[in-house]
Parts: sequence; C-alpha cells; structure tokens
Amino acid sequence: IFRALITIVVGVLLLKYREETMHWLTIVIGLLFFISGLLSVCFYLYEKQRLKKATPLFDAQGNEVGHRTPTFPFVGFGSMILGLILAMMSTTFVLGVTYTLAAILILGGINQLINVGIARSMEPVPWIYWLLPLVTLGIGIFVIVRPMEVATLPLLIIGCGMIYYGIIECVNAVLLHVRRKKHLQLEQANTVEGTPIEDANMENTNSDTDIEDAEIIDEDAL
Repeated sequence: IFRALITIVVGVLLLKYREETMHWLTIVIGLLFFISGLLSVCFYLYEKQRLKKATPLFDAQGNEVGHRTPTFPFVGFGSMILGLILAMMSTTFVLGVTYTLAAILILGGINQLINVGIARSMEPVPWIYWLLPLVTLGIGIFVIVRPMEVATLPLLIIGCGMIYYGIIECVNAVLLHVRRKKHLQLEQANTVEGTPIEDANMENTNSDTDIEDAEIIDEDAL
C-alpha cells in the first residue's frame, strides 16, 4: 500500500507541475548530454598528450613511425553544445521544437487540402477526404496556440497512468488482505483439537499390555 500511495502522490505532482517538470527534465537531459560530450573531449585531449610523451617507434629500416593520432570527437563536441542549449534555454528549446512540429503539421494539412482539391477537379470526392486534412490542420493550429500543453502531454498521460496504477494497487492490496483473513478463519474453523488417532491407538495398546502383564490374585488365598 505504501508503494501505491507514493505512486499516486508522484502522479498528482506530475499533473499539477507539468510545466515545471518538463523544464527541469529538459535541464537534466541537457546536463547529461554535456557531461557525455565533455568526457569524450577530455579523453581525446588526454590521449593526445599521452602520445606526445610516448617513446617514438621505428620500423625495420630505422624510419620513425608516428603514433596513431586519435580522431577529434565531433559527436562529443556537438553533444556539449546541445547540452548547453538544453540546460540554458530549456523553455526556448521546447517551444522551438513544438513550433517547428506545428508548422510541419500546418503545411502538411494545407498540402493535403490542395491535393484533395486537385482530385475534386477531376471527379467528386467524398467528404471524409476533406475532413482528414482539416483535422491535421486543426492539430497544427492547436499546437501553435497551446504549445506548452502539447509539450507536457506525455507527462499528463504518465501522471494519469501512475494515479490509476496506484489506485488499482491499493484495491488489490485490500482485496488480498481480506481474502487472507477469511482463509485463515476457515483454516482455524476446520481445525479439530484432540489426540491424533495414531497416538490414541498407541495408548490403547499400552493399556492392553499392562492388563496382560498384571498378576491375578486368588481371592480364596486371601
């Protein structure tokens, strides 16, 4: 139950502080990108300095053979730049990505409407073919108008899912507790106190043996 309650609390916090969570989550991701890129660059510089101090190598003819120079980590350097952008401009980055995707949706919806119009000029087109591009266009416009709500939509889904999981976990825990209690009560009701049959048979056998070994006293002799 404690685990379920913690899950419900986390889900409620995600629902209430979606924008703040998205902000700090973007910063954390940026820091991870920056650290990974920084490690790559540091390793490159270390290897470069180590090769400069290394003993020169010569081939069989006595010619000096240079050590293999490490390749500059362009990917790591790019990760550092991306990490700085995410960490220092998290909100701007999220809004930029959201607006870009919204523009793609709007342009795609307009292009679909144009294609449907071209097909309509040739022969009649069912209304459903007009509705689908309008839905795409409407989604793009909604993203432009409410960018942060769309950006935090995954957190909304995750928060609702965690609350649902926590409630189901609590219900299952209570149900399991009730069932266990009933099961223990049934076991106690079916338990019979007394001497086991084998022990009773052993006692009867011992009594018969004592009777057989008893000495018979003649009453006339008394």
